[in-house]
Amino acid sequence: MAGDQGVNNSTDEGFIDTSYGSQFFRAARHIDFLDIAEDGWAILGKSNLNSRYWTGSIWYYMNVDDAPREEKYLTGFDCKAGINDGKILSDVSQSVIFGKDDGEITVLCLTESEKEHEFLFRPEVSALEHDDMVLSLAVSADKSQFIIKWKVDKLEVEHRYKYAHTQSVMSVATSIEDSNNICVSCSLDGSAILWDFRQPKPASGKQDVHNNNYTDLSIILDDASCSLTAVSWQNNNEVIIGTSWGTLKFLDVRNKLITSHPCYDRTIHRILPSNDRRFLAVGGDTHILKVFDVSSDSAVCVYEDTRHEDFIHGLAWHPKTQNLYSAGWDAKVLCHNSINQER
Repeated sequence: MAGDQGVNNSTDEGFIDTSYGSQFFRAARHIDFLDIAEDGWAILGKSNLNSRYWTGSIWYYMNVDDAPREEKYLTGFDCKAGINDGKILSDVSQSVIFGKDDGEITVLCLTESEKEHEFLFRPEVSALEHDDMVLSLAVSADKSQFIIKWKVDKLEVEHRYKYAHTQSVMSVATSIEDSNNICVSCSLDGSAILWDFRQPKPASGKQDVHNNNYTDLSIILDDASCSLTAVSWQNNNEVIIGTSWGTLKFLDVRNKLITSHPCYDRTIHRILPSNDRRFLAVGGDTHILKVFDVSSDSAVCVYEDTRHEDFIHGLAWHPKTQNLYSAGWDAKVLCHNSINQER
């Protein structure tokens, strides 16, 4: 992989020279995702408009509370294409996976360089199978597979599914109960589809007018009036979907009952339940972070924060402290520990 030639501190292989990190950090403003490992180390995914092109980078912190301070990151990885989503695959090998705007999927592994206490992200494997931007990743519980159904170790595509959605798939989420076989996807075409990979025909959707392809439906939500932009599982049977209108939709996948709750007047980008599933954090194309108590039949907003100055696209709950962290296009990472007072 090649680094961005417009950034002085990246090499031809895409590695970032940490001795010049502060210069790059000021350039890469937009944080698009955040993920925290079990022992507290974290990655940030950042994007930057370089001339007419979006470039992307991933940054490693030994402690999430150090992010995004430029003097605290240990290493990073620089890409010519933008990066929309990434996940931590392994605490032990400190490996991560991310997807790029050019359709490529890459797995990185953290290694220590020949110089003591210096680290590098080394690309383990990459594959280019998508026809367009990778906007969302969903990793199974054992972190061996993700959607499109790949095997992570060699990035081999097990299955490629087409024609279920007629527009871009904005978000995917694997089931809590059976993350290897069941997931939900949502799209700009207004549909949400339940997938069961144990079936010969895991899912299907709307008619593809260009290819005249139409099969049986497995659509759990179809609303042509708005685009669906984010999805997450609340429990074994319920999913929560965010829309371009800023609405949260709660669905039971067994009988497709729908309740809606207003959240923003702008697009919802990411929704993330807390580790105990009691709270739901929501971020989007707004500077306002909201957290809902969803432990009862109704969603009640119990927390709002307006400290961000731009879109909030990154959310993560700390596995041990249970604190919520948000990251935005204002280059800020904020800890919201006061939510624990609501528990």
